[in-house]
Amino acid sequence: PPRVPCAPTAGGVWGLLGNGTLAVTACDEGYGLVTTPEAQQTCVKCSPSQFVVEAFTGCIDCPKGVRCFGNSSWAPRLPGAAWAASPSLRALELVGCPPWYFLSGAGQECLPCGAGTECRVHGNCSQCTRCPPGTFKAEAGPSPCAPCP
Repeated sequence: PPRVPCAPTAGGVWGLLGNGTLAVTACDEGYGLVTTPEAQQTCVKCSPSQFVVEAFTGCIDCPKGVRCFGNSSWAPRLPGAAWAASPSLRALELVGCPPWYFLSGAGQECLPCGAGTECRVHGNCSQCTRCPPGTFKAEAGPSPCAPCP
């Protein structure tokens, strides 16, 4: 059989697959797997605004509520917000908000409730509710309704 030279892959690990073909099986920390239009695989360095969910996935753009570091680590921009990596979706998902914030469905972000409303369910509040009778909240923000003076 003819010999085919393997192109060096920076940041990657080559391995023999079950069908006998040689392929990139994992990328080093901070690298994402890319398959070219010619069906060649290579590992590319992720930018600081991206992250990697697993060693054999590509670089993924960071959601706006998260600070990424170009590798598999990230930090929420809002302290107390909870994010989780979803390998099946190849994304980070917002799974909980800090007290007095609600989880906006489409935007994947934690937002404070508006004036006259609050979130009474901490962590998974999906909707702000009106302040109970005898309480008020003059401005939008991450705070509970207060007793009327």
